[in-house]
Amino acid sequence: MEEVIAAIGDHSVQKRLEKTPRRVADMYADLFSGLDADPKEVLATTFRERHRDTVVLKNVPFSSICEHHLLPFFGVAHIGYVPNGRVVGASKLARALDILAKRPQMQERLTDQLVDAVYEAVHPDGVAAVLK
Repeated sequence: MEEVIAAIGDHSVQKRLEKTPRRVADMYADLFSGLDADPKEVLATTFRERHRDTVVLKNVPFSSICEHHLLPFFGVAHIGYVPNGRVVGASKLARALDILAKRPQMQERLTDQLVDAVYEAVHPDGVAAVLK
């Protein structure tokens, strides 16, 4: 960590920075906590429901880290599916998105992974997601 701080031009590595390596490690552990979680597990709790109209959850905020540049990107997601006898809570859809976003990502892959997770866990007649 001292080399990184020196490389950005701060040559006065002082006591104020002694806890920086631990803080950075903790930050990355949180930013990438989705690597150790399965979004299908949070989507596994479904409810039997005859509802057949499209379920849409709009404007779900997300943030992630670009795997190529390790820089943040963020936006909102719109997630929709057509139930096939089972529905999942809206908070579970948002949580699945959060798990997937907390991995080194590309927006295109994040969209595909979200659709796949909902499809595999909920077994809807159809699912779509748009990330902006």
